[in-house]
Amino acid sequence: MISPGEDATDRASELLDAATADPAQISLAHVVELLVLGNPETRRLAMKCLEATLDVRPEASEAAVTAFERLLEDGDPHVRRRAALSAGAAIQGADTESFEALVSPLEAIGSDPAEPGRDAAVRALATIGLERPESVTGAVELLLDVCHARVVSAESPADTSPGASSSVGPERDRRLTTRVQAMAGLTRIAAERPETIVGYVDQVVALLEDDHHLIRSGTCEVLESLAEGHSDEVAPFVPALVDRLASDTDHPVPWRAADALNAVGGEYPELVGAALGSVVDDIEALLKRRDPGIRGVGIGLLTYVTQVDPSSVEGLLPRVHELLADDHAPVRANAALTLGLTGYGDAVDDLEVLVADDPEPAVRDAATRALERLEGEHEPSPEHVHENRPVDNY
Repeated sequence: MISPGEDATDRASELLDAATADPAQISLAHVVELLVLGNPETRRLAMKCLEATLDVRPEASEAAVTAFERLLEDGDPHVRRRAALSAGAAIQGADTESFEALVSPLEAIGSDPAEPGRDAAVRALATIGLERPESVTGAVELLLDVCHARVVSAESPADTSPGASSSVGPERDRRLTTRVQAMAGLTRIAAERPETIVGYVDQVVALLEDDHHLIRSGTCEVLESLAEGHSDEVAPFVPALVDRLASDTDHPVPWRAADALNAVGGEYPELVGAALGSVVDDIEALLKRRDPGIRGVGIGLLTYVTQVDPSSVEGLLPRVHELLADDHAPVRANAALTLGLTGYGDAVDDLEVLVADDPEPAVRDAATRALERLEGEHEPSPEHVHENRPVDNY
């Protein structure tokens, strides 16, 4: 084994040449050792050698993973840190499935705040989680802990000794990067394995108040995924999501919050509609967005409000009427439902056109129901509020 930081450039260069000529002869254990322990130039060449070899010999990844495992469990914490950094870089350019064996040693490093390689290990875990979320479900608590970890302010460094402030900025940026990547891993886990998040809802919701917009946005995504199968767990936090929708000015937090509210509304339409009644102006802002998905979310939320208090949306009805001609089918459908629920008679002619000519069955159905309401042929009872749930924003 070479010494940490050793210049083994010549050896790495020889291996890279060999990987090009005869990759079957390459010892990936040796390559990984150079990648982890060498100086910067050695590591650069070793990474190119690893990538070139795995490109033509993907089955050789087992030898590389075994070497990484050994170094991730080395007695020297700085070697473990270098191993975590190198493993994270290697995972990004390889078949993630073959690196699942590294989850356990990476979790061990990431779970110890005293480990120099903690951030590197967490980033590597998040990288695995983005491709193989089922393999890192045991790291949910760890990823949440990292998301909650305080980031030292660059303006107010804790260490006031000479030269301390110059080191805080890079440290702060590194920690923020780790937190954002940890949240990305959580959003992927929540999308594929929402049941693994159920026991951590309180910790997730607390991140809606985080000072970083990507953490808040990711939190809304996690809650949306959770609400799709466990809406009862998210329903108590509808007011917090409404607050993000109405008060957050950082892209893309407001419409991520709107997505989560739409997901909760599938099971709790009256709860969501009542909570949104005081922020219809903020919903109107969504209706004006160029992104059809955002408009779809906005009109879906307005449909919930209309079911609870039709009078609260009267000022928006001319704009909703215009949405009957929107290019996005769910927008047209939910605009029709909203107009029908409010008794907006000026829309009858356009609704009849949708019933007769719209190419989307969901739009024709919504327009038909709206006309029935406007013509007094269909009055759903309060207990059948689900009859008028918004059309999915497909």
